[in-house]
Amino acid sequence: MKVWILYKTDQWHSSDSRQMIGIFTMMSDFVTAMLRNGATWGQIRETIASGTNQSQASNRDYEFEKEVKEINEFEIV
Repeated sequence: MKVWILYKTDQWHSSDSRQMIGIFTMMSDFVTAMLRNGATWGQIRETIASGTNQSQASNRDYEFEKEVKEINEFEIV
């Protein structure tokens, strides 16, 4: 099973600024969470489709990052 972890960061993506928004098993929920946290459609597109897994240069004081993890269903406790 694949999960997406969404973070909101400062505009430099510094690790100290990372705030986890949530863990999602459905991409539609991931996009909804981004919208609810102030993402533009450009930030959503970049975060989902870019090879860097983050939005960049949005002229805002925050950006978004994602991590993609493969979870074995037997590992979930």
